[in-house]
Amino acid sequence: MDLPEPKLSIHIQPSCSEHRYIRDKDLSTIVEKPERLRALAVGIAAGVALNETAILPGVSTSSNSVTSQDELAIAMEKMSLQSSEDIALPTTVAKIIRYARPADASFLNSPAVRMVHALGEDIESSSGEEYLSQLSRWALESESRIKTEGSEIPKGEGLSQGDLYLCPRTLHAIAGALETTCKAVDSVIGSTSPRSFAAIRPPGHHCGSDEPAGFCWVNNILVGIAHAYRLHGITRAVIFDIDLHHGNGTQSITWKLNAETHRKRLEAEARFAAGISEAQPEGLQIYYGSLHDILSYPCEDGDPTLTAAASVSLHGNAHGQHIENVHLQEWKDEDDFFNRLYGNSSESEGEGYATRLFGRAKDFLKGTGAIPEKTMVFVSCGFDAGENEYESIVCYGRVVGVLEGGYSDRALVSGGMAWINGMIGLRTQNARDLWKIPNLEKIELATGLKKTRKPRSSTSKTPAPSHEPWISRKKAEPLPSTRTLRDRAPKAQPESKAEKPGSTKAKYTSVSSAKSLRAEATGIAPRPESPGDEFVPPVPPVLGPLSDSTKLSPDSNTATVPQ
Repeated sequence: MDLPEPKLSIHIQPSCSEHRYIRDKDLSTIVEKPERLRALAVGIAAGVALNETAILPGVSTSSNSVTSQDELAIAMEKMSLQSSEDIALPTTVAKIIRYARPADASFLNSPAVRMVHALGEDIESSSGEEYLSQLSRWALESESRIKTEGSEIPKGEGLSQGDLYLCPRTLHAIAGALETTCKAVDSVIGSTSPRSFAAIRPPGHHCGSDEPAGFCWVNNILVGIAHAYRLHGITRAVIFDIDLHHGNGTQSITWKLNAETHRKRLEAEARFAAGISEAQPEGLQIYYGSLHDILSYPCEDGDPTLTAAASVSLHGNAHGQHIENVHLQEWKDEDDFFNRLYGNSSESEGEGYATRLFGRAKDFLKGTGAIPEKTMVFVSCGFDAGENEYESIVCYGRVVGVLEGGYSDRALVSGGMAWINGMIGLRTQNARDLWKIPNLEKIELATGLKKTRKPRSSTSKTPAPSHEPWISRKKAEPLPSTRTLRDRAPKAQPESKAEKPGSTKAKYTSVSSAKSLRAEATGIAPRPESPGDEFVPPVPPVLGPLSDSTKLSPDSNTATVPQ
């Protein structure tokens, strides 16, 4: 039986595990850490296994036409950092690509990155140093700064000491996240797989063009859009941000890019009215739609600027902007959620979540004259917004998903599994049962995310937990745990009042039950560390400042990178 080509590609970049907290040995309060990728891999494998057993009714998983249990287990093992070669695993439902080559930090100098993070050169630091050069220098100096100042995050720059951290290899993780996002974009262009997902970290949607925040140092999804525009001629991009927190950085950069396109269009119209006719390249236009909790980061303190930004709704080409922010509301149960709040994605009028977000996106595409060949959908996949992420998103056209938030193992497992199901388009009977706690516990037990006590003696009558066939098939070899950190200098003294307070992002909230929209969530205690011989990529040089000859605009397709 011939099977169709998978419609989904999944991109895994081990270099993203290079970004680690090194300020001290206590990781108990650090929720954005490399282990997130392990939990996500379990969710991905679960989604793949579930779909493979359901996509061919009546066909046994042992059939030659379906990936066997051993094949999937072996493939997931190869996704560890120890592999030295790229792996492209074609399953019946998804193509899983794991990049073995360590990311090159010079990717930070690529035109797409500079289009986003050298935008406007509006650096306010006293040195006037360009942001990408600052970031490189901060990372390279991180170890020495910890020894002398107690923290690798420079003071006097307005950066949060609690929400941000760096290490020398952070540059490789960031470059890996950006490059993998761009490869995920490439994979849906002219391909039989129109959907892709980038399993990367650190996240990006809180980072503006030169303002890192909330665990985010660069904006992965906007760089992916810039890459799609510059290399593939994509002129319309739709962003759906489903993270619990407002993507203030993504919205800020979107505003700047839209404003630049709007300005150029007005200038072209004025020249045309004056009788001056000249060809102009089509500018990039972006729709940003976000569903978030207005009481969570970055608005938890009620900051008027941040709260107002998280509530913006601008359409009809007002100042060239296309932005829709929708606030989460409390709900009593699932029936209340779907009947009263969720809405209908096929409708254009109404106050439901799907109605507003999808309806405004349709208005954007129609109002800007978008054509399918030059349009792409991007999703900021934050899995911290709900206890259960449903497979109710039907995907048409080219869609690129990029990991944002989600910090507990269970949120990442369930969110990853749900996203894979949604992208593949499987419709499973009693699908909501997949996200119930007993089923998630089976997955955790099968993969070692949750440990069980061994019987005290071999005579114990306690039976081993039984699993559905697809649960047994998605066992994944865990990523290597973090190495033992070296002793550091004593922690820095409390910051002055001029500095931003400690971590607010770490105090994120998540939906912990169907009866509560906002319940305090905590980080998972770190697992016991074990030694490992990881490849340590060479430290890249500090990036030089951007000269006038290399400044970019959305209409520029080439740049000479300073040596």
